[in-house]
Amino acid sequence: MAHKLILPFFLALITYGAMAQTANIVGFEYWFDQSDSSRIYVPLAPNATVNLTNQPLNTTGLSLGEHIAHFRLKDVQNGNVRWSVVTERALTVGQPGPYEIVAIRYWWSNLANPPLGTDMRYKYFDTPQPIIQYNGPLDLCGFPTGSQMLKLQLLDNHNQWSSVVTRPVQINPAGALSSQPSVRTA
Repeated sequence: MAHKLILPFFLALITYGAMAQTANIVGFEYWFDQSDSSRIYVPLAPNATVNLTNQPLNTTGLSLGEHIAHFRLKDVQNGNVRWSVVTERALTVGQPGPYEIVAIRYWWSNLANPPLGTDMRYKYFDTPQPIIQYNGPLDLCGFPTGSQMLKLQLLDNHNQWSSVVTRPVQINPAGALSSQPSVRTA
């Protein structure tokens, strides 16, 4: 299984500016956790800079959960090999895709995760979808009327809830929305 590692703080644009020579990066190697004996070398076209953002990494054999990815670049000058310092980044290995939305839960209270039997409601979809724009009715009976901040979360087919999304809604006395929220993920 290969994962693309998004490295928001690691744009490995290494130039060895402190050295007299121009860098000639010809590859990099990476490994996970403390398994430096299982380093994987990836050759690259020689260049003075390298961008490893979105570089696919072979995560086969890693368990689900948190790991540390270690990287170092290989520079070759006149037959002499130099390695950069090792850089580490957090990596989360999740369930293999596809991820599809199977349900939505919603509530109005300010509680981050209201207990069952309070104002939290659930809507399960008949057909899982990778992207959903829901414009159907939501059961809001018992919710306070007027202007409210509705909190929503999506459940995927790997039983993981999304982060909370909030949407302003107007709840009429009959419990119907005058402006229905639209939820989109991708």
